[in-house]
Amino acid sequence: MALRDLVLGETVGVAVTARGDVVQWGDGYDAAARQPEVTLAGKNVSRAVISGGCVYALAAKGDRVWVLPAAKADPTPARSFAPALGRRETVTALEAGDAHLVALTSAGRVFTALTGLAPVTSTEGQLGVPVLLDGSSTAEPNEFYLVHSLAAVDAVQVAAGAHHTLVRSADGAVWSFGENSHGQLGFDYTDATAFVPVPTEVPFDLKYRRRVHAAVDYIAAGANQSFFRVARSDVPAKDLWVSGDGLFGQHGTGRFAHVLGRPSVVRAITDLSEYSEADRALVPIPLRYLSIGPTHVAAAFDNAPDPDHTPAGGHSGRIVSVWGGNESYQLGTGKRNNVAVPVAPLDLAADRSANSRLVLPTVRTRAGVLESTVVAGHLATAVYCRPT
Repeated sequence: MALRDLVLGETVGVAVTARGDVVQWGDGYDAAARQPEVTLAGKNVSRAVISGGCVYALAAKGDRVWVLPAAKADPTPARSFAPALGRRETVTALEAGDAHLVALTSAGRVFTALTGLAPVTSTEGQLGVPVLLDGSSTAEPNEFYLVHSLAAVDAVQVAAGAHHTLVRSADGAVWSFGENSHGQLGFDYTDATAFVPVPTEVPFDLKYRRRVHAAVDYIAAGANQSFFRVARSDVPAKDLWVSGDGLFGQHGTGRFAHVLGRPSVVRAITDLSEYSEADRALVPIPLRYLSIGPTHVAAAFDNAPDPDHTPAGGHSGRIVSVWGGNESYQLGTGKRNNVAVPVAPLDLAADRSANSRLVLPTVRTRAGVLESTVVAGHLATAVYCRPT
């Protein structure tokens, strides 16, 4: 079955079917349920996230977000809400932390919202607006706030960790705000920077020589980590930087560190290369995307397809790397030890004696092109087929 989206929460799983319906399962949804159940039908949903004990689903039209309880026993009915959108403006991306949403619109504007079903009394500054910073009041969840301090920024990507937010602009700059207890905002933790409620630019230009133009072209966040991919003007390879919590090895740098404020390069990803027959030389293998769970990370790459095993209109298989916590065997290595450098998960569907590594093929079917996609969830990793 093809899925538009898949989320593996701590006690609840959520998927969006190819028809745009939301299905849920797990002990946190209904311990007695024997199979996934449809919980939101006929709304043509494209994206789902879990936050604040609720499931949030973005309509494919980008005109609204649906919210429904994660637990089946909660009688609260599903309802929708939306940012104050302009004419022909739509929500193009929706990300979630433990207690907040971040929405990006087609006009390059950024909105944030508190999540849950009850009034909220405090935040860590992850909204980027002056709401609930002094603990003297309450605010209702499921209401979007425009991040006014980013009004002059043409935002093209957003990311959310547990209690922090990242925003990337079209010119390659990054702003971060929220909790910085592990250095996840991209700068050192101090008493003054423990919580940063105002979007603050992460100075990546200071990490390169003056004549080197550096621009961030991809960001990712999860739990208390942040990743930044930087394109450089002097070399074709792109650097992947990481900051935040790495106690389980989720930095991918070979070290186990609880706090990392100044971003460090993940060399194993930056230096990944393959031989190109056309160029007759080693060329970088670009990172396609990251999926970040509470303690581990999964990465997919845009390696060149195998010409002898590539279906028409598809891809023979994108390589996958994983690293970080492995307490529940979520790395798929066949072992249970935590790993502080990127490694390849095993393909258990292949001949185990061959020690085959997992790859993500893309195939053309009667229903269209389906891309295998890897997801890092709560102590678990999954692969599903997503329409492109």
